[in-house]
Amino acid sequence: MTSPTFLYLLAVEQRERRYAEGRAEQALESRRRLAKLDPLNGRSAARYIEALSKAGDRGKALVHAQSHVELV
Repeated sequence: MTSPTFLYLLAVEQRERRYAEGRAEQALESRRRLAKLDPLNGRSAARYIEALSKAGDRGKALVHAQSHVELV
């Protein structure tokens, strides 16, 4: 069984690679998965919200931000 920490680090590496390669849509999905893996992590939440906003989905960004605030 793979540890959550390993999966988290793998997802971070993939996200950074995708952004470096200009694949913003796939990087957005990686950030979504990171936020889901660790919903209490403010940094992951902020990066996902930022990616949503940059992708033009400000409504979803606001919804996620509010959900995160309510959770923590």
